[in-house]
Amino acid sequence: MPTPIIHNIALKNMGVFRDSKTPQTLQKYNLIYGFNGSGKTTLSRVFNSLSTGVVHTDLPDNGTFRVELNNDSVLTNISNQDYLIGRLLVFNVDFIEANFRWKEGKANPVFYLGSDQMERADDLKRMLNQKNELNTKYDTAYRDYSYKKNVFYTFKRSTARNIGEKLLLRNYTAPNLVQDYSFYDYDMTSPQF
Repeated sequence: MPTPIIHNIALKNMGVFRDSKTPQTLQKYNLIYGFNGSGKTTLSRVFNSLSTGVVHTDLPDNGTFRVELNNDSVLTNISNQDYLIGRLLVFNVDFIEANFRWKEGKANPVFYLGSDQMERADDLKRMLNQKNELNTKYDTAYRDYSYKKNVFYTFKRSTARNIGEKLLLRNYTAPNLVQDYSFYDYDMTSPQF
């Protein structure tokens, strides 16, 4: 199922967005720009609310938003807020303030690993180790197989040549030997060669 795309957005009592009577239609890609105080941060806080599933604390208490997706889902400040959790990323002034400590020269990690992600990381590490072990076993087995295949080929060729010389058959080769052995029925009582 494709990820839904925000199609329409209507804001009311949200900073400079006093009453947006006509929803703004968005496209797949949108560039939002404007002067200071034109509502960029307010709009990004609405998107942040959708990405976290909780209305941003800096949005006005009496403000409302209504977001329609291209799959006909409707999200508002009081319903379906968790629909886009994990599917929407917001990089705005709030993100910078929460994650960059300029005076200390430090930054918080962009990605957080919770306990379930740590377990998955451990599983991935374990699987990669198993893969490496299996690759090593495969390489060893393949070298052994190649060596034994060459030894067996040499054995068939020299055995066919010996049989051809003893029976005075000039064109008796390894494929002839393999074909002759294919007609023989083997069981536990068969003689060992």
